Amino acid sequence: MMTNQKQIEANQKNAQQSTGPKTEEGKATVARNALKHGLLSSIVLMQGEDQVFLQELLLGLHAALNPVGELEIMLVDQIIADAWRLRRAVRFEHEALSSELARLKRLQFLNADVLGKLEEPTLGAVIAQGALENTMRYETHIRRNLFRTLHELQRLQAVRAGQTVQAPIAVDVGVETSGEDT
Repeated sequence: MMTNQKQIEANQKNAQQSTGPKTEEGKATVARNALKHGLLSSIVLMQGEDQVFLQELLLGLHAALNPVGELEIMLVDQIIADAWRLRRAVRFEHEALSSELARLKRLQFLNADVLGKLEEPTLGAVIAQGALENTMRYETHIRRNLFRTLHELQRLQAVRAGQTVQAPIAVDVGVETSGEDT
């Protein structure tokens, strides 16, 4: 269905009355509206995280990885960002698991006649809630990116040191299934 001219004019009139944020503080707050866990955020340090610890991580990894030149520094900075996000993912995973276990225990307490005497909720029941599964998927993505970047840095440093380095191996994996059980 196409929008008619009357609807377009009404939309434009309503847009003029927008009450979006006017102050810098308000704009910064609105910019974080969609943020739930920060695992895919372009912002490395989230509100409430330890800036001193991040700085120590930065200094420690720069010293350990010893980048030379802008490209190597960029790769080390990416490794630091991914290491920090991985730390956040582990913390988020722990919080999601703890929260879900507490919820299941409360549910058990409130509905003991229905649920029976469940000693400890199973991890499978917790994972079924979805939050933990998503967090683990993000964690896997971050970990893979971290090690891919680390390997590229090591490859560049080996080339700089005069070593012969093979090009990275690209693997194409295809999965085929037939409708039959094997």
